[in-house]
Amino acid sequence: LNVAMAHDESDSIHDKAPSDQVINLLNKTKGGPRRWNTTHTVRGRLATSTFQGYVMDSITVPLKNAYNSWMRTSSLAFFPDGRLAVGTLPGDVWIVSGINDELDKVTWQRFAAGLYEPLGMKVVDGVLTAITRGRIVKLHDYNNDGEADFYEAFFNEVEPDKGWHAYNFDLEVGNDGSFYYGRTGGFSQWSVPGGVVKVSPDGKSSQVIGAGLRVPNGIGKLPDGRITLGDNQGTYVPASKISITSPNAFHGAGSWNKHGDKYNPEKIVQPIVYMPQELDSSSGGQVWIKKDKRWGPLSGQYFHTSYGKAATMYVMMDNLKDQVQGAVYSLPLKMESGTMRAAKSPIDGQLYYSGLTGWQAGATQEGSIQRLRYTGEKGIYLTEAKARKNRLQLTFTEPVKPGSVIRESFSASAWNYKWSKGYGSPQLKASDPETRGIDELAIDSLQLSEDGMTLTVKIPKLIPCHNLKLDFAVDGANGTKLEGPVYFTIHQLPES
Repeated sequence: LNVAMAHDESDSIHDKAPSDQVINLLNKTKGGPRRWNTTHTVRGRLATSTFQGYVMDSITVPLKNAYNSWMRTSSLAFFPDGRLAVGTLPGDVWIVSGINDELDKVTWQRFAAGLYEPLGMKVVDGVLTAITRGRIVKLHDYNNDGEADFYEAFFNEVEPDKGWHAYNFDLEVGNDGSFYYGRTGGFSQWSVPGGVVKVSPDGKSSQVIGAGLRVPNGIGKLPDGRITLGDNQGTYVPASKISITSPNAFHGAGSWNKHGDKYNPEKIVQPIVYMPQELDSSSGGQVWIKKDKRWGPLSGQYFHTSYGKAATMYVMMDNLKDQVQGAVYSLPLKMESGTMRAAKSPIDGQLYYSGLTGWQAGATQEGSIQRLRYTGEKGIYLTEAKARKNRLQLTFTEPVKPGSVIRESFSASAWNYKWSKGYGSPQLKASDPETRGIDELAIDSLQLSEDGMTLTVKIPKLIPCHNLKLDFAVDGANGTKLEGPVYFTIHQLPES
């Protein structure tokens, strides 16, 4: 009491007006000097892996840097001017500039630090926005010096989770300005068994639009605005899969006994595709590549990343009357890290990837940024793969050379999975789902269309199945060759 009274009677307090003792917070909204002045300039490597007219380039990541930052590159997003923002799992964001055709002088500048696992980013109205554990953060650079001045907690979860594996994955922006991200159900104490969270454009409210996800490391957005997700094999997820979500959808992960009848297994949404371990052992995110001549014949496809296989692939969707099924083709290109996210550059129109090492990823680098670039060289590519009654139909970008279509180059096998609390599912015969094994399917004939662009593979005993693997090899009329496999998921077999 004596100390307090002495302080109250001091001249320094009585000589100042109350307003002199208040910090003007507006001064904190104008930006300040940079904290991280050291930049890193690197030279990239071109064409480290090739696939006909496409090559993979590597943008060198400064794994050793002035700030001893662990460069496990988890996410990426482009600014309209072509600068690339790269997030790292330990919490940094770097700005990469100088990306050109040669990658001869690429500069990395630290933009932000201290974020909690930025596993997805988007640039919205010029502001870099990141999903982190427990919140969406907007990173404001008020004075445009290439460094964030204010980290705005744009959205805070009502029910955050401290579980060691309870990640928030990826970030999408809806056509109405809403934000979407995937949230882990496995290894989590969240009251929902995993799901896709939709956040209002103002960040003031949220809802779960699709539940029953185990570890949805990646989501995507279709051209019509629907949200897709990639989930990973494990408990109540018989195989990795890509699905379309929607309000009140249940995707199968989590015990319905624990969460109530709302999550009954009879209500499970069937995926666009299941992916066996050999194709994708741990799924990433998706990105639609709209038609763009700069990116060649594969533009217009829906791309997917595999963290577990360090690979990139695309999904050829078959839109039926009341369901979507599809097929997946994995590009035979070498990725340097477990592939996480992909984004298309607004400047050169090419596709860029971020990747990192960790749990079971087939990787050679702790972190990587790579570019899938179209060179303009001729090639033959698969653009449609559909299952119909008694047949599969493959459509290519170039005519197929008739002499290359031989029975010995084709084989087909099919199997199903079983939904259970076990880790994944064994392969079960599609013809007898209670028996382990696969069905080897007899191919009756191979027929080319008159223009040589579509190949029909006739399989008299074709039935719906969770996976069908078609191995194939054809030569294009332009002298290039394309080999399978391509993997189908078949829910229905319409006549046409």
